[in-house]
Amino acid sequence: MLAITVLILNLVVISSCDHKVLSQELIDFINSLNTTWKAGHNFPGWDEKHLHRLCGVLEGDVKLPLLEIKPFNAIPSSFDSRYQWPNCPTIREIYNQGNCGSRWAVSSAHAMSDRYCTAFRTQVSISAQDLLTCCSSCGNGCDGGYSADAWKYWVNYGIVTGGSYGSNKGCQPYEYAPSDCFDCHSKWTFNCDRTCRRTYPVKYKNDKHYGSTYYHVPFTVSKIQTEIMTNGPVTASFDVYKDFYSYRSGVYQHTYGSKNGGHAMKIIG
Repeated sequence: MLAITVLILNLVVISSCDHKVLSQELIDFINSLNTTWKAGHNFPGWDEKHLHRLCGVLEGDVKLPLLEIKPFNAIPSSFDSRYQWPNCPTIREIYNQGNCGSRWAVSSAHAMSDRYCTAFRTQVSISAQDLLTCCSSCGNGCDGGYSADAWKYWVNYGIVTGGSYGSNKGCQPYEYAPSDCFDCHSKWTFNCDRTCRRTYPVKYKNDKHYGSTYYHVPFTVSKIQTEIMTNGPVTASFDVYKDFYSYRSGVYQHTYGSKNGGHAMKIIG
């Protein structure tokens, strides 16, 4: 997840070549186009199947109720939630999802934490672990899920507190470690554990935090900007193509390859 403003363009460059994912040939081809971004080597030893598992957003996400908002008349050239709400430290945090396609849960839990703080001026870290394992309607755990259902779950059932992997914070910290083990998550269990870690002083049912409502805003730049400036960071998803795995710097745009899944993120400015 990028803790900066994210801009994704929709330019497609057609090529008759057949460049393999993560190959030097693909990297050289992308860089030869001199577009808005540069490619480089990532994920050494990985293959396309395991990369696809990390995307984490399934197709067919439910539609949340539409909230019509009137855009601000004057939107500044720069806005950063980290500086607008300096007493909300979760806005600055970046969690590692590990070898798990849980981006739908991680990005949602982060944005929930941020918006709880912007609304109530209270620092709370919503548990991606609790959301990932207990929301049965949200999808398939580490094999992907639905961000919209995550927000509905937060309002209807509540989510306990947590923290990043190894942080030992909150009721249920994140459990899935960064790893190069391709099939590790196939061995993990995703049973909903309605208890807190042993040393946490609050019971699971008493640690629940709830959202007040769920909705989506129209997909226009000015209305998304207005929503962020009014209520805090938002979650979004985008299609992932084969060239994205080689992204290193710049403003990404699709230049090569077929679709290989969906990815979720948090937009903070």
